[in-house]
Amino acid sequence: MNLRMASGQAHTGSKLVRWCRRIGVFTTALLAVTVLAVAVSAQLTLLPGEEITPSGQKRNQAVYVTMSDGTRIAVDIWLPETYSSGQTLPAILYMTRYQRAQQIGWLQRAFIGLGLTSSDGISGLPVDLFNASGIAFIKVDARGSGASFGRRDIEMSPEEIADYGEIAQWVTQQPWSNGKIGAVGVSYAGNTAELITATQHPAIKAVAPLYNDFDAQFGLVQPGGAKSAFLDSWGDFVGKLDRNDVCALADANGLKCLLVRFWSPGVKPVDGSDGPPLLKAALEEHLQNTPVAEGFSKINFRDDTFGSTQLTSAAVSGYGLRREIEASGVVFHVRTGWLDAATTDGALSRYRTFSNSQKLIIGPYSHGGATDTDPFSAPDAPAIPTREEQWRDIVQFFVNEFSEHGTHWDGKSIEYYTMGAGIWRNTTSWPPQGLTEQTFYFDRNGILATKVPGVERASDVYTVDISASSGGHTRWHTNLGLGDVVYPDRKNEDSRLLTYTSAPLATSMEITGTPVLTFFVSTNKQDGVFHAYLEAVAPNGRVIYLTEGILRAQQRKITSANLPYFQDGPPHSYLREDALPVVPGKEMEISIGLYATSIVVPKDYRLRIALAGADLAMFKPLPEDNASPEWTVFYGSARPSRLILPSREYPQ
Repeated sequence: MNLRMASGQAHTGSKLVRWCRRIGVFTTALLAVTVLAVAVSAQLTLLPGEEITPSGQKRNQAVYVTMSDGTRIAVDIWLPETYSSGQTLPAILYMTRYQRAQQIGWLQRAFIGLGLTSSDGISGLPVDLFNASGIAFIKVDARGSGASFGRRDIEMSPEEIADYGEIAQWVTQQPWSNGKIGAVGVSYAGNTAELITATQHPAIKAVAPLYNDFDAQFGLVQPGGAKSAFLDSWGDFVGKLDRNDVCALADANGLKCLLVRFWSPGVKPVDGSDGPPLLKAALEEHLQNTPVAEGFSKINFRDDTFGSTQLTSAAVSGYGLRREIEASGVVFHVRTGWLDAATTDGALSRYRTFSNSQKLIIGPYSHGGATDTDPFSAPDAPAIPTREEQWRDIVQFFVNEFSEHGTHWDGKSIEYYTMGAGIWRNTTSWPPQGLTEQTFYFDRNGILATKVPGVERASDVYTVDISASSGGHTRWHTNLGLGDVVYPDRKNEDSRLLTYTSAPLATSMEITGTPVLTFFVSTNKQDGVFHAYLEAVAPNGRVIYLTEGILRAQQRKITSANLPYFQDGPPHSYLREDALPVVPGKEMEISIGLYATSIVVPKDYRLRIALAGADLAMFKPLPEDNASPEWTVFYGSARPSRLILPSREYPQ
C-alpha cells in the first residue's frame, strides 16, 4: 500500500466515525446488522461453477498449465453440471487476452444472494450451452495477460500460438477428455481460434472464428493504409487489463473505486491459497509488456517489422500461416457482419484462398452479433437470429463435428443476408451468380451518370475538410465494445464533401459484392488518404450510408504479384517496394474496392459517391500538418472516373 492510499483510507475512516456519531447509536447498530447480513449472504451464496458435479469435482476449476519454456498459463475448466467420474468429453478452447474470468467480490456475491442482481453472466452464454451439450469449456488467458505469466511484445506472437497447441495437448491428457477439441471465440479470441489450427495438433477437429480479423493490419488497424486511431483506444484498454487496474477501467476514484474493488477485484486467480500471490507475481511480469500502440507506431507497410521482434503482420495473422492452416485440414465455421469493420472482406478472402472446408455466415451484425446493422432497419434493432440463437447454431456445428456418426461439414458454402430486403440466401461461389456490372460515371454539376460524359476532359476542385467525421458509432467503432453501428443522416456531412449523385433509380437495385471506384485526381500534398462513401439518397433527402472504401495515396499501385491472398476489387500489395510517390500537381489513378455488401436500394432513391480526405471519427489526418489538401478530380471521356456496381434488378 502506498502512502497516498493509506492516508486516503485513514481520512475515510475518520469521516465514517464522525458520521456514525451524528446518526446515533441505534442507527449505527442497524447499519452494522445490515452489513453483517450482507456479509453472511455473501458467504452463503453459491455461484455458478461452485456446484459439485456427480464426479465430486467442482464444475469450474482454475489451474496453471506450465508451457515447455516454463511459462505458466492460467486455465479455467468448466465441466457439465451432470459430469460423472469416468465420463469422457470433447472440449472447446476459448483463448483470450481480455481476462478469461473475473473474481466475484463480496459485494457482488451479496447482491446475488439478496436477489438484487443476476448471476447469469458469470459462466457466460457459450459456456452453459456447450456444457449442456456435453462439451467441456476451457478458458485460457494468453501469455502476458490475465492471470498468466509471461510478457507480450506483439499480439498473437508465435510463442502465444504455440502455447495453445500445448494447452490442446494438456487437454487430451485429462481424465475427462475424449481427445477431441475445437476452438471458438469472438474478435481477438476468434483470431486465436483460427491460429491454433496452425499448430496442426491432431486433436483439433473444428474451429469457429467469429467476427475475427483475417488480416488485422489492413482490415482493422490500417484499412487501405490509413492510420486508424483504433490501437490508441484498444491499446489503452488492454494495458489497463494487463495491469489489472479495475478502477481505471471503470474510470472510478475514491469511494467509487473502493466499491468497484468490492464488486470485483479484477482477474480471477487460480484456485488454492497460492492463487493470489501467484497472480501478483504474474501481474509484475505484465509490466514488461510492450504497449500495443508503441509496437505499431512505425508500421506502414505489410513487410514492416514490429520493433525488436523482426516479425511482420503475416507472422501473426491467419493469411500468413496459410500453409500450416491448410495442412491441418480443420473445418471452419465463420460468422461476420457486413458493417463490422472489414471482417467480412477478410472472411471472403479466406474463403476464396484457403482449401479448408468452410461454412461462412454473413449477416447484418455488429461486432459480436448483438445488434442489427441494416441501415434500413430501426437503430438498436436486435440481431435476428439473436446472439443466443447464433450460439446454439455454433454449438450444434461442434456437436456434429465431434460425433462419430454425425453429419460433418464438407466443402464450402456461404449463407448471406441481403440488407434492405430482409432475406437470407445461400451460394457456394462468390460473387454469387446472376449479377452484372453496372457503371456510373462522374460528370459535371456533381452528377453520377449512366453514360460516359460527352465532354472529353473536365475537373472539379475540392478543398478537403479535415474536420469531416462519420460519427461515433461507425463500422470501425463496433470493435471497441461490441456496440451498434449507426450512421446518422449524412445530408449535412455530405455538404462538406465532394459528391456525385445519380438520377432516381427506375427500379429497386440489389448490390451484392465489392463495388469498385476508380477516379483520377491530383493533390497539392505529397501524400493523403481517400475515403469514398457509397450512399443512397431517399426521396425526402435523407442520405443513408451503404458502404465505404479507403486508400492511402502511396498505396495505390495495382498489382497481381506478391499478394498474400485473393482480394476482391483492385488488388493492392501494401508492400514497401510497391509504394508510389505522390507528386504535388501530378495526376494519379486511384482504384478502390469498397467493402463488400449485399443491400437493396429502393426504387426512386438515388445513388451517391461522397469523397473525403479525412474522417476524424476514427482516422488520423494525413498529411499531419493540419493544413487542408486541395484536390483536382478529373473526369470525362478521356479520364472516365467511374463507379462499378455488381448488381441486379430487385423485384418490386
